Amino acid sequence: MLPTERESDAKWPRKNIVGRQELEIRLGKEHISFETSKIGSLVEVQESDDPEGLRVMYYLVQDLKVGANLADIASA
Repeated sequence: MLPTERESDAKWPRKNIVGRQELEIRLGKEHISFETSKIGSLVEVQESDDPEGLRVMYYLVQDLKVGANLADIASA
């Protein structure tokens, strides 16, 4: 079981006109996917039906963005 399998996106805001954020993890035969609307701020996270779970997604997306930016800088 992947650690993320303890999480659920069931109470997260659904994608909307602004867009969506999706995380898909495949590890061997294991597969899990999460989807939510674009998160603009921590205020949106706090006001959601699952602030704790959505906060994990928010910070993970932020970390991935920083990692991608650092990779771009390193390859330049």
